[in-house]
Amino acid sequence: MQYSIAIGRAIYDIEPGVDLPALMSEIEAAVQAGGRFVRVPLSSDRTIDVLVSPGLHITVESFANRALEIVPTIETGTLSGLDEYDEFGEF
Repeated sequence: MQYSIAIGRAIYDIEPGVDLPALMSEIEAAVQAGGRFVRVPLSSDRTIDVLVSPGLHITVESFANRALEIVPTIETGTLSGLDEYDEFGEF
C-alpha cells in the first residue's frame, strides 16, 4: 500500500513504511494545540515541515497501484496559407 498527502493544493507521496496512524495523530494534535510544525517524511532523504493549524485542508490518500498518466501525442502539420503570415511584420 502506498500513501500520499495533500496539504492545501500540493500533493506529496509519503515515504513507504511511515507509521501513518502516528503521523495522522500528530497532525490532529497540532490542530488541537492551535497550530505547530509537523514533519512529513516524503522519501529517505526528503522531508517537509508543515505548519499545521485549524483551517488547513489536509487529506491522506491510500492506493495499491497508481495508474500511469497517459499523455496523447499531438501530430503537427503545416497550416495552409498561415505559415507565411507574420502578424508582427509591420513593427
